[in-house]
Amino acid sequence: MKNALKKNFFHISVCLIFLLGIFLRFKTYFYCKPLWGDEAALALNVMDGSFLDFLKPLNYVQCAPFLFLSFTKILTGIFGTSEYVFRLIPFVSGILSIFAFYFLSKQFLNKKWSILAANYLFCVNYNMIYYSEEFKQYSVEVLVTILSLLYLTKLDTGSLNTKKCLIIGLIFSVLFLFSIPVIFILITFIIYIAYKNQKKSIKQIFFILTPFVLLFIPYYISFLLPSKNIMQMYYWDEKNIYLNFQNFGYITKEFMLYLYRINISPLIAIVLTVFGALITLIKKKSETDILFLTLISVAIISSFLHIYILYNRLGLYLYPVLLLLIVKPLDILKLNKKLNILISLVIVFIFGFYFRMNGIKHIQKFYNREIFYETKVNDIVNFLHKKIKDDDIFIIGNYTAIEYYCRRLNLDLKHKILLKYSGTENDIKFLDKLAPDKAYWFLNSGRPYATLDRVPYKWAESGMGKITQEFRSSIKNKPDIIDYAIQINKLK
Repeated sequence: MKNALKKNFFHISVCLIFLLGIFLRFKTYFYCKPLWGDEAALALNVMDGSFLDFLKPLNYVQCAPFLFLSFTKILTGIFGTSEYVFRLIPFVSGILSIFAFYFLSKQFLNKKWSILAANYLFCVNYNMIYYSEEFKQYSVEVLVTILSLLYLTKLDTGSLNTKKCLIIGLIFSVLFLFSIPVIFILITFIIYIAYKNQKKSIKQIFFILTPFVLLFIPYYISFLLPSKNIMQMYYWDEKNIYLNFQNFGYITKEFMLYLYRINISPLIAIVLTVFGALITLIKKKSETDILFLTLISVAIISSFLHIYILYNRLGLYLYPVLLLLIVKPLDILKLNKKLNILISLVIVFIFGFYFRMNGIKHIQKFYNREIFYETKVNDIVNFLHKKIKDDDIFIIGNYTAIEYYCRRLNLDLKHKILLKYSGTENDIKFLDKLAPDKAYWFLNSGRPYATLDRVPYKWAESGMGKITQEFRSSIKNKPDIIDYAIQINKLK
């Protein structure tokens, strides 16, 4: 028995890691946290839009690939519009990513302890768990990245005929409609075959790109370009998150903190990543090694050229590659077995247990469902369902989440909404002009109480109004986030 365990230790460990990763994702998915603003905004696009509408810029400053939205719409048509249905595709993608990453890690790493460390870190990573139960496309992007790299590393690039090249182009055309960043993997592959096959590659590249370009051009004109302009206007330009030589260090630091959620300096993550990249560059390189390094280079250059940002969740598709680079130094350590195990455990501890957001207590706090909450807007809408009257007037902050849950309870607030406020001075001036001797409901979802959403309280405290009804719901782990419904009577 002991010998059998020793002999099968690696496979038993892999199975236990798989079970842990699946358990964490299932548990989080079935917590069924309320949809927050961005999720609700995307959900409203799916509920209100047709399949053709997904080929145009979306409402509420959102952006998601065509097939991701289309398959979600099919699911909602069959199973309804609950949170579970909207999050089903990210959830399934998160589960499949666990198994796909294992095969990718075996392609890139050699030692069993390295493979075990990488897979454990992947399974317990906060973002990999969180985005497996959020209705956004980032979990799908991670899965598509892993599957694309696995597929490309299995190809015999020396024998790519016209038929195979067209198939590659068609496959990436379909994947592109699930994951926009997959274009960088295709560019990476084209660079690789141009380097390896030289003159022979011209014909191969032409037939790979032909089906992809035929899809890309109309999709870019109708959806990507206008969507990019909208996102830049509202977010990207304002936050200055495209890479440049001035902010490179800051963006790299923030990106590493975001990916690993470590509670210490990101210097360790940066050093290990660079060290892993150098090892990969110096040693005898496989096709997988070259694809990994080229992909990271393409992603960095695209951000410098203002094509696509490499920041926070938009760069999450690179996580599998960056994680494998961090673990890569374990592959070259020529130490005794016990010391190698010890170093592996240190890396696992740093990135697997020491989380930036919640510290070492994260493991405990995970069992509190509110750890992943961004809003408790469903409590607010349930309260309103009992209190609402025909002549009520509403002033709403963060409209999308409130609208989604109102629809779930068949509450129609559209004709009752006087203003969607954001807490600006113009809003305050508008409120001052409201008709007196009337009651107004102020609703808020998932934004910091201490900043924008003190507006109704300030208005009442100034003597302009009197609070007559109030319902507040807060998240224990995020005391600055308060959802509320407040009724204020405007005084003369």
